[in-house]
Amino acid sequence: MSPNKYPPPEQIPSAERQRRLYVEAVKEIDHLRKMVSSENIVAKEYRHDRDELKGELKSAKRSIVTLSRRQKAADESKKAAAWSGGAAICVTILYQLWHTIGFPFARNGADKKWMEFWSHEAVYGVIVWLMTVLFAEVYKATSGNK
Repeated sequence: MSPNKYPPPEQIPSAERQRRLYVEAVKEIDHLRKMVSSENIVAKEYRHDRDELKGELKSAKRSIVTLSRRQKAADESKKAAAWSGGAAICVTILYQLWHTIGFPFARNGADKKWMEFWSHEAVYGVIVWLMTVLFAEVYKATSGNK
């Protein structure tokens, strides 16, 4: 272990002492080899654990990204539903207003054809769609998302 324990051979006075030191050195070398072997086994286990943890980390990061994407999609879906609902409410209020003051091109009940036109579901659907597109453009312009 220490350099003083094993002096150079020319400084050892007797052959018996030299033999004893040799046997001790061989035992120490065997012991050190066993320690190195054990440490290598432990290091391999640590390396295996490290690689396993790296795989788990990679998988966890993918899960987090997936969850983040799902969360973002859910948030965007909620926003879209809110804006679409707002557009439908606007059109409903517009129709109620028209019922009160009269529909365009059908003032004072003079032209029943225009009244039927504005009352048709397809026209209502197109107006809701146009209002939804308008609201979407307003949202894009105000939210900063491109």
